[in-house]
Amino acid sequence: MSKTNSGLIAYALAQLGKPYWWGTFGQTATASLHSAKKRQYPSYYTASDFPKQYGQRVHDCIGLIKGYLWSDTPTSVPTYVGAQDKSASGMYSVSTIKGRIGTFDFVPGRLLYKGSSPSKINHVGVYIGNGWIVEAKGHAYGVVKTAFKGSEWTYWSQCPYIQADTKKDSGTGQETAGTASKTMNGIDISDVQWKNGLRDIVAFVKANNIDFVIIKCTRGEGTVNESFKPWADALTAADIPWGAYHFLNNNSTEPGASVEFDNFMKYFAPYVGKAAIFLDYENADMGFAVGEGYAKEWLDKVKEATGVTPIIYTQQSRVSKLGAIHAAGYPLWVARYGKNQKITQFNPNQTCEGIAPYSEALIFQYSSNLYLTGYGGKLDCNVFYGSADDWKKLCEVKKERSMISIYGQVPRLRRGDKGTAVKVWQSIIGVEVDGSFGPATEQATKDFQTKHGLTADGIVGTKTWPEGLMVL
Repeated sequence: MSKTNSGLIAYALAQLGKPYWWGTFGQTATASLHSAKKRQYPSYYTASDFPKQYGQRVHDCIGLIKGYLWSDTPTSVPTYVGAQDKSASGMYSVSTIKGRIGTFDFVPGRLLYKGSSPSKINHVGVYIGNGWIVEAKGHAYGVVKTAFKGSEWTYWSQCPYIQADTKKDSGTGQETAGTASKTMNGIDISDVQWKNGLRDIVAFVKANNIDFVIIKCTRGEGTVNESFKPWADALTAADIPWGAYHFLNNNSTEPGASVEFDNFMKYFAPYVGKAAIFLDYENADMGFAVGEGYAKEWLDKVKEATGVTPIIYTQQSRVSKLGAIHAAGYPLWVARYGKNQKITQFNPNQTCEGIAPYSEALIFQYSSNLYLTGYGGKLDCNVFYGSADDWKKLCEVKKERSMISIYGQVPRLRRGDKGTAVKVWQSIIGVEVDGSFGPATEQATKDFQTKHGLTADGIVGTKTWPEGLMVL
């Protein structure tokens, strides 16, 4: 007998009001079934009302789907099929058409899941259309009809053992508040694309229905992308959601997280509050060689100076080593490409598993082989699990006093520098004001830093300048 989405819906509706028994899939409740299940799940079968439910057809949540698969009609005896005996998470795993709830297409007969990650899915229901679900909710509820709320469900799939013979509906009745059912498609670009002719970023974004853009700002201790300012200004003026990233670089030396941070803020400072901030932490240029602590120090400095919470970017295989970064609350942008075959359009129905200690990624870079109209080369392809309003929250300055308003007007100073800024600093620390940052100025700077509880490195950066300016 052919199994279809419409058949699953009819079966689920026929079970409304029937009891929930854990570990069952449409059998008729009897004393012998009760006894067997009680031996199997002694901690569950403790309620006194099970005998009152004898004679009724019973299911658990995944059993509602298996009951349909293994029964000829909504009332016939099910025949067990081992190859289809999956848990709720197992059913999601073997499904080929699936995704996070933000990509749900509202096709009646799809399965909806709850769980913090695909491997931790613990409940499943059947979307029956027009914003409604049938689910075997638990022993206290039985099989019930509930309204779809995107904030309560986390994943969806097409059951791989049945044919989708229904068409998507409007989802009338679904939760519209919040952003649980939204995703955005985006690209990340750098001087590579700039030098290959991608100059008018606004026109390119609009022509290809791109929702957000992440652009490279700086690299290491002294490099800035030629494309950064023109792209940043254009995206800001066009009110297109965007972000900027710094590429952690320790290829030949280890300049220090403070130095790399100073380089980034030198160019990004005018855009604080206007764009999201990312740190590109990967194996290239020995980024991984210095370890998580180095990357976390950069993230901490950004958050302290700007009031914006930055996001860590890395490959899936490295996420397990981000325990401290995860614990500190920095969101994850993760890359995993699979076969990475050439694609010509976005496919937001993507999930990335195996990212513990994170339960989910904020952004998933699922391809580096995307080709779009107006640019001849390949692009990185990303999905953001949120809406435009959610993106704005990534850019928000979440503290009242930010040093960036101060730091954005003064340069980083160290031994060997000359000029007016050096004179200002010398007047603050009480040495000869000659405009030349020599040994005496360096030592006085270290003394000043020690006095104010700062790292005595003799470099006037994002923490030393504000302390000094408050002395004036």
